[in-house]
Formats: sequence, C-alpha cells, structure tokens
Amino acid sequence: MFRPRRRLPWRWAAAGLLVLALAVGVDRVREAFVTPSPVAEQAPPAVPSASGAIWAGRAHVLDADTIEVRGRRIRLHGIDAPENDQMCERNGRPWRCGREATEALRGHLGGRSVTCHELDVDRFGRSVARCLVNGQDVNAWLVRNGWAIAYRRFSEAYVTHEAEARAARRGIWSGRFEMPEAHRHSGR
Repeated sequence: MFRPRRRLPWRWAAAGLLVLALAVGVDRVREAFVTPSPVAEQAPPAVPSASGAIWAGRAHVLDADTIEVRGRRIRLHGIDAPENDQMCERNGRPWRCGREATEALRGHLGGRSVTCHELDVDRFGRSVARCLVNGQDVNAWLVRNGWAIAYRRFSEAYVTHEAEARAARRGIWSGRFEMPEAHRHSGR
C-alpha cells in the first residue's frame, strides 16, 4: 500500500529559521540561540537594544580607553589612548602620559554612573561601546581633552575632537608621543 510521505516538523522549523536569518541577518539569529557567556550571566545588560546591550552603573577605570561596568569589560569605541605604562615627552622630559590619561578619566567619571551603548564585541570578548556620563559622551571628552586619539581604523566619529585637542596642545598633544597602537605592537 502506498503511503504519502509526511514532512517532518523539524524541516518546517529549519525552513522558518532560514527565512528568519535572511530577513534579520544571520548574526542576530545566532545571538538568539547561542548560550550566553558566563560573564553575561553574572552581569546581564540593563536593557537590550537593537545594536547591542546597554551597560549601566558605576565604572571601574582599567586604563584610559577601557572600563568595567557591572563585571563587563568595555572598550571605548572610536578612540585609542596611551597604555598605562606608556611614556611620552614634554618639554624635553619623559612623563607618564598613560598613567595621567587613566587618572584623567578616573577624575572625570568621579564615581558617577555611566551608560554604555554596546556597538560591537572585540576579539578579546570586550564590549565596544559609546559611553555617557550625565548625558555627555565620555569617548569624545577623552579625545577633546587630549587623553586619547581618534582611532580612525574603526571610526571617524572623533576626528574633529582630536583636531581641537591638537590645536590647543592638550594632554598628549602638549609634547611628543608614540601612537598607542604602535606602542602596543613594539612590546615596550
């Protein structure tokens, strides 16, 4: 006796997922079905958004372009700051520009709550975000005050802030310095 072939329910589900992936993008579908990392389980985002998580709370400053909020490491988007151990030169003398940049950020935040809008996740698993304190862009503040440069390889957002700092000779622009990325790659 002939029995018509029945389609299995999993085929319909697979077809539905394929249509969904094409409609919203494969990355968003994968995010919906991937088990969250242990870090995300310990400190869930305050509010999900279309571009990523929103991390809010008191920031612990690790260096001038990396903070930690609620246990989540956050790399500030579009900027690059001197490393903590990086030395610069001002008036012919070495100075700890990396440490000073970190302290400037720590002073600017002053223990206040920050809100960071995740734009991406870097290869180290850190959120890459634009952060605000009292509604003001922390990333822009760092560049405008000469404590970071516009990281053009990733964004053009802070180029005008960098030009302003350079013209006014603020922060690291008050002397000579090695670009932070070059310093990291030199292994110093």
